Amino acid sequence: MCPASAETAACHCRAPLGSFERFCGILIEHFAAGSLQIISSLWLALEQIRILTVSEKFGEYGNAVLKKLQLSGLRASLDNRGEKIGAKIREGRLDLVPYLAVVGAKEAENGSVALRGRKEGELGELLVPSVLAEPIFFDRITSMTQCDLCPRQCTLSEGQTGICGVRTCRDGNVSLLSYGKTTGFAVDPIEKKPLNHFYPGSKILSFGSIGCNLSCQFCQNATTAQSRDLSLLTTSATPEDIVRLATQHHCESVAFTYNEPIISKEYVLDVAAACRSAGLKTVAVSNGFISEKCRSDFFDSMDAANIDLKSFSDTFYRDYCNGEIEPVKDTLRYLARSHTWLEVTTLLIPSLNDSDVEIDALCNWFSENLGREIPLHFSAFHPAHKLLTLPSTSAPTLHRAREIALSFDLCYVYTGNIDDPAGQTTYCPQCDQPVIIRHRFTIDEYKIDEESCCKYCGQTINGRFAES
Repeated sequence: MCPASAETAACHCRAPLGSFERFCGILIEHFAAGSLQIISSLWLALEQIRILTVSEKFGEYGNAVLKKLQLSGLRASLDNRGEKIGAKIREGRLDLVPYLAVVGAKEAENGSVALRGRKEGELGELLVPSVLAEPIFFDRITSMTQCDLCPRQCTLSEGQTGICGVRTCRDGNVSLLSYGKTTGFAVDPIEKKPLNHFYPGSKILSFGSIGCNLSCQFCQNATTAQSRDLSLLTTSATPEDIVRLATQHHCESVAFTYNEPIISKEYVLDVAAACRSAGLKTVAVSNGFISEKCRSDFFDSMDAANIDLKSFSDTFYRDYCNGEIEPVKDTLRYLARSHTWLEVTTLLIPSLNDSDVEIDALCNWFSENLGREIPLHFSAFHPAHKLLTLPSTSAPTLHRAREIALSFDLCYVYTGNIDDPAGQTTYCPQCDQPVIIRHRFTIDEYKIDEESCCKYCGQTINGRFAES
């Protein structure tokens, strides 16, 4: 079925009960009894067990327990906030997490957790290996299929869907529920991705799906990216349909965006292959949270990528994204050495990741690991999803972050989501003349020649520009 239009990405409200699977689960949870009720809760839960630290000083031990549980196939998370343990337990109950594992001084010394179940109540102190041997966990783990696409390594029983919401187990294999389906299309300027050094001024066909392998509390596209409702996928499109649509709208490239494209790997790679055969470029707008095993296969199929570096703090990734930073840093290092064009975006959120200390650390790592010539974008946060009470990022904060980055001799540093001509202009790193003057997503002046050199001094400008 060919998509009808590409004027705007479709946006829908989530159905009250979500998918049919979840609807059935709600019925089971309310009307079934005993062990069936416990098992159904564990099966349905996106988060199966939450580790709660008595205080932040036990974060290191809590993280060690987290990794053991995740490696064993459980969908586990860690709450190491400075809240009182009673408040954390109440929040876990309200979030309907099937199991809570409390860790403090005694547990850290014994290598244990204090386990409690939402249905069973207190289960007492258990050594971590004993937790994994509990029948409610072990019997399910041994009969599961592992998805190795991202660092979560979800283990799935037949018919179960991973935390991303679109990868499920069928006949012992992982399959993609959203293959060939999208929430809609839009034709954008390439600068909107944002990509400032990848065929500037060109048009790109953008489309996405639902779901994500992170759960960012500040998600700007939460309506679809944080949804697990397959009914939002209102448009069907084969790879050939997408090539045809991009060509009809005179787009030079196709972007996998709006939600995390990594989780739709099979569909994305098929579309990318069709685009490459037709002479179209492909772009991934991604969080970079992918396993080492799948990283090269996915990103080598892309001509360009913009990776969201959410913060330069692993604590931030755990507390606000339910993820970890190291796999993202590995992706950035990989792309910086690859043939795929790379640009990086960091959304600066007031009081959470916008301190001079953190920005300084980010820029230092960026310079040493990615090099001076990879473009870096600092973008303004606006209240969204679960962070509605925080203010928007101020212009001075973005200006300060850009100045810090420039002090590390990064050549191309930009500001986004604000009106800032200086922060959206590309300057020659040799003569400091403006070679691309932009106003938002419009190019007002272009001073790069056919050899990708500055017209003022002849310095090469790093990027992919109009081919001679």
